[in-house]
Amino acid sequence: MTDVHKLKVKLEEKEKKITELEGKVENLEKLDKRAEDLELSTRKEDVIISGLDVKPRTYATAARSGAGGDEGLRVEDQEWLETKDRKAKHTIIIRFVNRKHKTDLLMQGRKLKGTSVYMNEHLTAKNAEIAKEARLLRKDGKIKATWARDCKVLIRLNGPSPEAEKVMMIKELEQLEPYR
Repeated sequence: MTDVHKLKVKLEEKEKKITELEGKVENLEKLDKRAEDLELSTRKEDVIISGLDVKPRTYATAARSGAGGDEGLRVEDQEWLETKDRKAKHTIIIRFVNRKHKTDLLMQGRKLKGTSVYMNEHLTAKNAEIAKEARLLRKDGKIKATWARDCKVLIRLNGPSPEAEKVMMIKELEQLEPYR
């Protein structure tokens, strides 16, 4: 067997291996997208409230222990996130029975503007990173506004008039590149 023939055989083997690996990468990307969609759907009813100051003998303490509850609240589950520092502000994740209650709470959360308590959608790590970058672009004046709704990040582009401003849903970090 000549050297050229040996090299051709090796090349064919490598090409088969590359094709096989490309198929596996494509399959992994599909599985990753599916896992991300599942994670997103489980967080759609969740709200994160941070900056809570829990003092002894308060409603927040009773709610934390599971005692005492407002029947009209329609909360499915709640989880207090622990901090190492006992004096630090607390964070809670609340899962509502339906999204309407979540939306109502987020609308009421606007009244907390200017306080140290923040209410936000429970975003996936990827969408949280997108939201962070979008906030930086808004701060720099490159886009007009950014917000999250149903765990999706939306931006409003700058325009010459309010009617010309376009709203876009951002699914990938690369979609923000043109505005940097």
